[in-house]
Amino acid sequence: MNIEITNIEKSDIPNIFEINKTSNLTFWSENQFLSELVQESEFNLKLQIDDRKIIGFIFSSFIVDNLNINNICILPEHQHKGFGSLILNHSLLKARKKNGKKAFLEVRSINFKALKLYQKFGFIIDTTRRNYYANGDDAVLMSLDLSLLNL
Repeated sequence: MNIEITNIEKSDIPNIFEINKTSNLTFWSENQFLSELVQESEFNLKLQIDDRKIIGFIFSSFIVDNLNINNICILPEHQHKGFGSLILNHSLLKARKKNGKKAFLEVRSINFKALKLYQKFGFIIDTTRRNYYANGDDAVLMSLDLSLLNL
């Protein structure tokens, strides 16, 4: 299997929007994705396989020395195959190589698969925001000391 992780381009947004729509309880609009690209972050990455089909992505921003993970998603039929770990690891290592100190993210408390993935990487729960989302779900804020990553 040929796997490639590269920067997201504007022309990728319709595919990324569809991936997010089919994979998440709530999802960003195409305009939200486009606004993330305005910053031209090298941390907005797509994961493609064999036929160059996009099967996942991560949108992150690197500010001063912190990586903020804003959205990560893998198509449901490609989940539990290591692709989420692959793109997350790629982004974290990239931040570490740029002398990043910490990574931050927010996840729904009911998203057990994502919580398990983040904890596998060493993310710790910093706090929980009760009833944060419109449907009453809690938000879990997590962080990772990037110096703990093996390069």
